[in-house]
Amino acid sequence: MYSFPKRCDGDDVLIHIFPSMQKQVQKVIDFAGSCEAIKRIRVFGSAVTRNCGMGSDLDIAVDAPDILSDEEFFSISRPIRSLLDVNADVVHYNTIHSEWLIDEIDT
Repeated sequence: MYSFPKRCDGDDVLIHIFPSMQKQVQKVIDFAGSCEAIKRIRVFGSAVTRNCGMGSDLDIAVDAPDILSDEEFFSISRPIRSLLDVNADVVHYNTIHSEWLIDEIDT
């Protein structure tokens, strides 16, 4: 796990997020704190590596075990996407079937 300089006010976990994505991730953290259905969020992909660039998107896995339908999940993922100033892939962690993707998110 990489550590980066913290470039904005917010949660201490931001040190593990590439600096150009830290403000965006803090927005997601704030939203997750106000949404009872979200147990945790996980950021993965280039935003947690040194490969993050100007055109990188933000990959977010939402752990919401009580959300059972796609429509319920969309009611969470849409507001997250609308908060962000970058493109984002928001996935429902609890419905992922790919072991490879789960490993990617969990490491």
